[in-house]
Amino acid sequence: MTADDDHSDLRGAWARLNSRLRDLRQNLDFGDDTFHVEFAEKANRAANLAVHLDAALQLADRHLYGPAFTVVRSCLEHAVLDWLVYLGHTYVEHISGVSEEEWAQWKADREARADWTTGIVDWDRTRKGAVTIRRGGLFTEPDERGNREQLSIYYFLLEEYDGLVGKPADQQDDGFLTRDELRALATENQARWNVYLRWSALLDNLVVNDLVEEADRGRLGVHYRFLSTFAHPVSDNQRRLYGSRLDGMQPHYDHYASELVLLYIVAIAALELRNYHDGLKERLGAELSDAQGLDTDLLLIGRVTGHFWFIGTNPHPWDVHWATNRAAIQRVREGNSEQPSVPDPSSVPFPGDPLSRLISQHTDSWGRVIGAEYKSPWPRADATGLR
Repeated sequence: MTADDDHSDLRGAWARLNSRLRDLRQNLDFGDDTFHVEFAEKANRAANLAVHLDAALQLADRHLYGPAFTVVRSCLEHAVLDWLVYLGHTYVEHISGVSEEEWAQWKADREARADWTTGIVDWDRTRKGAVTIRRGGLFTEPDERGNREQLSIYYFLLEEYDGLVGKPADQQDDGFLTRDELRALATENQARWNVYLRWSALLDNLVVNDLVEEADRGRLGVHYRFLSTFAHPVSDNQRRLYGSRLDGMQPHYDHYASELVLLYIVAIAALELRNYHDGLKERLGAELSDAQGLDTDLLLIGRVTGHFWFIGTNPHPWDVHWATNRAAIQRVREGNSEQPSVPDPSSVPFPGDPLSRLISQHTDSWGRVIGAEYKSPWPRADATGLR
């Protein structure tokens, strides 16, 4: 990243990724004459994500950063859901109120290989009767060679969940189905949301499917909480977004907010493309028609967003400086004069405010306790002070 205001590297990266997301369906190469509808539908989801990411950028270009971050939050949920659609193997069921007698019968059923236990990878029950069941993914019928294709349950949930159904208590007889029948359907629909589709459930299933480590689960949670402050009309984010120069209620350009919107857009787009392509290779052994060009683009993205730390064990030098200084201050409070060692990258915590973090990265910092300095690669005079 640079200290200037045009963010040309990030804009160029988004232009390339935007084109790739929208053209995925045209660039599918299955290696034979077979057309896999599943991956065409998934490509449509990627193109829809590109539309929303581009909408966020248009809002940011009008200096409407709060609405832009609100759209970005929806895009983050979209990309995380697609991660499971493209690469999910197992899924989790949570069942409460299972008595000891029922649990004993369930274990006997599994021992006897009852049909309903097919695909269970493992399970456990708490003392209060809450059972967690982890099942393997779903499979297609065998082809003429006996090969089966594994499908993520999330692929089917895209069709099964209906966000317009409402709560069970809200259902009324519609002339076709009775109130009780509609309530039963609404209860199933609500369970799909709670078990699979709400944010915490998405993160749980990423971990269960070995798609992220717990540390990345936490980082995604930080990003989601930050973006959620703009989606809910509780916090006053004007000063956070525009600094002390509020100019009344008129939005104006802000280097840091505009940069952060672009960082989120590029990082989310890269995540979507990488997961789609990995799913294509894993499920079908196929490639995109320009797979090498995609790899080159993703390497470029890694360079221009390297200071963002979206996910992964790649903290910026500012993060290491901040974590070391914080550890030293904690030691002083505890009466321990020993200097802390530089933390391992995997143990550096992600700060809770990505925008404040970005601003701090644009100014030099001296850690008085540790006697070490952070020199910003992109110093800016307006990066001093807290918002």
